[in-house]
Amino acid sequence: MQKRMIFHYPFPLPEAGTSGSKVRLTHMIGAFGDLGYEVEMVSGYVDQRKSSIRRLIEQEKKGKEFDFVYSESSTLPTLMSKRNIVDPFLDFEFFGWCRRKSIPIGLFYRDIHWKFNQYKISTPWYRRIVALPFYWYDGLQHLQLVNFLFLPSIELGNPQDLDAELYSHVSLGDLVFYAKNETSCPS
Repeated sequence: MQKRMIFHYPFPLPEAGTSGSKVRLTHMIGAFGDLGYEVEMVSGYVDQRKSSIRRLIEQEKKGKEFDFVYSESSTLPTLMSKRNIVDPFLDFEFFGWCRRKSIPIGLFYRDIHWKFNQYKISTPWYRRIVALPFYWYDGLQHLQLVNFLFLPSIELGNPQDLDAELYSHVSLGDLVFYAKNETSCPS
């Protein structure tokens, strides 16, 4: 049986670039292909992602199975992205569908700096007061919907900084892989 996965990114994929996020996206898509996965894309602006999600739902109804979802978040809270205003809950609804279909979701959480002192020091209070509730909302949604949370560095993946009762972790080089302890979390 063909291995299939869904690659989710809430923006159009960058054409090319040298920044870590642009390079990582390209390399991750290639790596999944190299591992033998057929990669189904859910990326682009809202209308493009909505169309891709509809196509995947139809494929699943016809019997196509998906092994997992790999997603990369935006650096902004989901509901604050200007491009999501049309349908701000689309990505969470997609994750909910995946969860109901027992398709595990791994999310590379690119920017968790808001949870640490450096955010407070480097961001003016008037921006923090607007953004923080939205970051917390994202976190609550991820807690309920995401099976694996990938963080960009060991410093960001300190179990004392996240709820250690809810997550167990494994470090591989500079990546920290967090897995929800499903018995502790609401489904």
